[in-house]
Amino acid sequence: DFNISQEFLGLRQLFAKAGLETDWNNKLKTTYRFSYLDFKDYYKGFKNEITSNFITDKDEWSAQVNHLNTQATDQDSKYLRFNTEGKRKIAKEIYIGTRFYGENNELNIHENQLKSPLSFKFNEFQIKGGWADSIGRKIDVTLYTRKDDSIRLNNWVHMQNSKGIIFNSQLIQKADHQLTFNFHYRKVNYEYENSPNE
Repeated sequence: DFNISQEFLGLRQLFAKAGLETDWNNKLKTTYRFSYLDFKDYYKGFKNEITSNFITDKDEWSAQVNHLNTQATDQDSKYLRFNTEGKRKIAKEIYIGTRFYGENNELNIHENQLKSPLSFKFNEFQIKGGWADSIGRKIDVTLYTRKDDSIRLNNWVHMQNSKGIIFNSQLIQKADHQLTFNFHYRKVNYEYENSPNE
């Protein structure tokens, strides 16, 4: 959880954690947590976590953000992960929704003063819609676009763009048998060094 690359045996350890929760009208709930970890003279890290949910008869929305910042004798790291998604019921059994999520993970190595090739970041945006009834049958379609970056020669480089469509269905759902059909098509455009597309 704290991106520790080595064990610190026999060292003084300090760990602190605090949090806050709020609730508005039983519809909007938000939680914040702060964590701090310290190994004397070798490692320091702090983490922030935020979660929020908004639910009504027609809407379901949620957001999560996790941020980690560490300083150690061998490397420093910065990590961010986020996810926001929601859907709204526009008819009795029909909904539309969206999602935006991603990660940013950057490692800096002290020995050579370079960014680690393990560093990466991406983000993806989705639009979705679907149908579901009370007996378990459902159909949903998702359109998405995604961007990926990585480290090359100690610099962030845009690696690829991708777009796709996801189709999921559950047409029969009974105790003794079921019928599902799923389909995923993805097109990848590589941006780095004229790599072939897929």
